[in-house]
Amino acid sequence: MLNINNFIFKLNKTTSTTKYHRCEDSCCTVTVRTDLEDTFLNINSDHCHPPEPEEIQIRVFKQVAKARAISESTPIPQLAGNNNRLNLRISKYHPNIWAFIRCIQGEANRFNHLLIQMKGGLTARPKTKKTLAIQHRIDTLYIRYDNGDINANELLDGLSFVVAKNIKSKRK
Repeated sequence: MLNINNFIFKLNKTTSTTKYHRCEDSCCTVTVRTDLEDTFLNINSDHCHPPEPEEIQIRVFKQVAKARAISESTPIPQLAGNNNRLNLRISKYHPNIWAFIRCIQGEANRFNHLLIQMKGGLTARPKTKKTLAIQHRIDTLYIRYDNGDINANELLDGLSFVVAKNIKSKRK
């Protein structure tokens, strides 16, 4: 992907000294010539469409998100929780259009904050002692199951004790 003045170009052809790029919009006939280090040499025409700075931001965000997905290990329940977040915020018995619009505005603000944090190089949150202890218990249960010390039912019972919350003690 080549970005010149908020227009996106894709690589069309490469020679020993030059790269030829074409505008990504299929209706546009603009081509650009660069050297092998993507230093601009010339452009042949004018675009028939407006520039797309938002598309460039989206692509950069996707690249950063993909890199974080590869380098970080987010638990699956947390991912599922993020996917269900919007559904839970909208699921009211009698929602109206204004509640929906406020919800979408809140999601847009949250997305913008995440984008700013990712551009700034925010790293993942450090794990707390509590989460490390829970993960250690889960790992121990799986090791015991793999060694044959416990069966599948005992593994499931142990996992349910690790993730279950004591509601009665919190009510007092």
